[in-house]
Amino acid sequence: MDAQEIERMARKRWRLLLWTTVGIALWWPSLAFSSEWDNSVARIVLGFMMFAGWWIWLIAFIQLMKLWRKMAKDPKLKEALANEKYKANVRKSFVFGFWFMIGTALVVGCLARILHVAVPVAPVCYGLAYVGIISALVSNLIINRIRQ
Repeated sequence: MDAQEIERMARKRWRLLLWTTVGIALWWPSLAFSSEWDNSVARIVLGFMMFAGWWIWLIAFIQLMKLWRKMAKDPKLKEALANEKYKANVRKSFVFGFWFMIGTALVVGCLARILHVAVPVAPVCYGLAYVGIISALVSNLIINRIRQ
């Protein structure tokens, strides 16, 4: 496997991770807020977001699985794409996502306490999970794009 092929696969992995992030970013809010809105137009928009996000995520995930299978068959490609630097970047993005989610929870909790607002638990939990997942995915994209 030559250097150009490895670079092409690295770009492909980055694009697939980008589309995975887009799919989850569209899909997750529609799951969280579908029960909160009674307006039929909002439900239609949320349904479209859920459908589009789910398909984007599914197609990107299948393509990622194909890439991972290709990496499993070729040890040079696996060594080049799943190296220690990439694994360290993934760990950094998970840590960033975790602390960003904790910070968001603190801000939401403090605002609810200061404003004396009763905050429903389910949307807050969905929202915090969404913030944690999306921030980890976006930081992974940024770190790997800058350092490639």
